[in-house]
Amino acid sequence: MAYKRIKKQYMGILIALGLAIAMYTLLVHFQPALLYCPSVGVIDCALVLKSSYSMVFGIPLALLASIWFIAMSLLLSSKNKNISAITPIWLMLGLGGIAYSIIAQFILGKACIYCLSIDTIIALFVALYVM
Repeated sequence: MAYKRIKKQYMGILIALGLAIAMYTLLVHFQPALLYCPSVGVIDCALVLKSSYSMVFGIPLALLASIWFIAMSLLLSSKNKNISAITPIWLMLGLGGIAYSIIAQFILGKACIYCLSIDTIIALFVALYVM
């Protein structure tokens, strides 16, 4: 029983951290001057966050990531089994988002530390969920 409680706490921490980073990148989307990220070597957050890949169907990827974390929080706290059945689908959408993000950064030849942090948090969350 302690394992499940600790696991849920870690998942909550990952959601909070991921949401904070996603909200920051969303803020930067609308206020680029707030971006704090070095442009050294392969790291260039400004280029990645301003690229055409930062939007999907006109929606900022940062907004989609924020929605993903908020919805995951709601799914985890739900006692309704019908709603909880959506969780695996939502996890797969998160993994799809990771794939899109990594492919986009590869195509650009630049990496965004915030994007990669969100990708890592989602991957860790999914791994923890299935354990």
